Amino acid sequence: MSVRITIRRRREEVPEDFIYSILFSTLGMSREEYERIKKEDGSVSLYVRDPEALLKLQEIGEKHSELVEIIFEKESAGGLFSKSIEAVRANWGLAFSWSAVLFLLLLVSFVPIISLFTSFLINVFMYSFIICASYELLGGSAEKIFEGLSLREIFSKHMANGFGMWLGFLVIGIGFLVVSLILIFAFGALGGISDLVIYGKVREGALASILIVFFLLLTVGLWYVYAQPLVVAKLIEKGEPNFERSFLAPFNLLKPSFIRETFSSWYLRIGGMWSIGITAGIMSVALFFTLIITIPVALLVMYWISVFLAVCSAESARRG
Repeated sequence: MSVRITIRRRREEVPEDFIYSILFSTLGMSREEYERIKKEDGSVSLYVRDPEALLKLQEIGEKHSELVEIIFEKESAGGLFSKSIEAVRANWGLAFSWSAVLFLLLLVSFVPIISLFTSFLINVFMYSFIICASYELLGGSAEKIFEGLSLREIFSKHMANGFGMWLGFLVIGIGFLVVSLILIFAFGALGGISDLVIYGKVREGALASILIVFFLLLTVGLWYVYAQPLVVAKLIEKGEPNFERSFLAPFNLLKPSFIRETFSSWYLRIGGMWSIGITAGIMSVALFFTLIITIPVALLVMYWISVFLAVCSAESARRG
């Protein structure tokens, strides 16, 4: 389990570089990473998982207690819903700008010639936001992180990563389609499906095949949604994301160790909360999109779903 560490100076005359030297010696942190998480008062907050690093930080805190204060705070798995709501409320400008970009992309997607390209942009945009928000959330509280988050940062730093993750999921999706077709043929469900479409009825024995294939595919699909936070967590827990690791992250779905981890006691709590959140969110989006005047609300709900996924992913990365 990761522990949130806050390091701050006891006195103003203590140089900020002293904090950086602590992080460099214990975590191997680069100057760029330090500058990114440093706050205005020179303090830093981050999550540390390595037991040896935690022990070293504790020893440094005791040895230099007159110069710096090092606070160790364990994060609980609860409060994911409240953290996501706090993140949304912390930066309404980001929420509205995100919703406006998505709304424009959805409008353009109705143009037949470029609809396929627009669908690609929507997916890349949403994956970029989730990766950026998840990674930034590792460095502090949801409210503080989202206060300083902007679309410019998402576009400049993580669009390539969003494209990589979209491409990875596309390959996985194509593979899933192929496996689905194999199952349909293997269980002899194809003839039953065609009879159902053409004649409105199925031959004897075909219904059981259709139901078996349907429940198998449904189970895999539900598990796929349930495992999303852990997929993103596997990407951000290894450091700053890049295109290659973003592309490879979805392939964790195929690893036996990953599958076992999705059923671990700690992830059952996070994945369960995410499943409840995504179900309620999709139902709300479908409801609000039925009326023109409530479309802005539907877009904000979609934004909250993305934020909630980022919060669950960051929590999974800390505990994995």
